[in-house]
Formats: sequence, structure tokens, C-alpha cells
Amino acid sequence: MKKIVKGNEPRSLTQHRNSEHSNYNNYAEKDDLRNSLVRDQRGICCYCMGRIEATEAKMKIEHFLSQSLHPDKELEYNNLFGACLGNMKANADEHCDTFKKIKNSIFICVHPVSFIQILNIKMTVRYFQIMEF
Repeated sequence: MKKIVKGNEPRSLTQHRNSEHSNYNNYAEKDDLRNSLVRDQRGICCYCMGRIEATEAKMKIEHFLSQSLHPDKELEYNNLFGACLGNMKANADEHCDTFKKIKNSIFICVHPVSFIQILNIKMTVRYFQIMEF
């Protein structure tokens, strides 16, 4: 993962966020957003650094803080990133944005804009009985 320096957000995102009843699902200018994300990330996935292109077929718009848990952040530019479509591959649970959803695992997630800030630590400790034979 590389640190991402965010540029200016697309004007269409700012206008949409300031309009009444705005949310991510009714934001129609996602192509503007894709272009800005690819520009800021220099054409690489925010997680694995694989190549991405500013099309729906070549990338997805990732909400670093999930929409379901953080609906107030769904239109914040610093929460939006371009991710590759690795989650469409056979080993989906181990790739990019999908990996964050794995339950019962040790996971430290660092925000791509600020490597200093650790946002999410999930830990499961399992105790195994050691048996002598």
C-alpha cells in the first residue's frame, strides 16, 4: 500500500453532498469521481497497487469506512478510494476491500491517506488445549 495524496474532490461530488436528500446511491456523476480517484492514486488500487482505470468495468469505488457503519461518511472524498476488482476473483476473501469484511481475524487497517492513524483493530483470541499423547 502506498500513501495517497488526495487532490481536490470533483465539483459534482461537492454539489451533490450539499444538495437535499443526497447519498451515495443517488450520486449520478460517479464517472467524475472515478476520474479523480484514478488521478490521485496514479492509476493504482488503494490496497494492492494493481492497475485500475476510471471505468466501472475496471475499478470499484471503495468506501474505506463502510457505508453501513458510517453513513455520514459515504460522500466524504477522504473516505473514497479506487480499488481493483480483485474481489471478483476466485479467492475473494483475501483480496483488497473484501478482506476488511472477514470476521474473527486479526486485522489492522491503516487509512491510505494517513499511515499514522490506525482505524480498525479486530482481534479474536482462541485458546487451544495442548494435549500430551
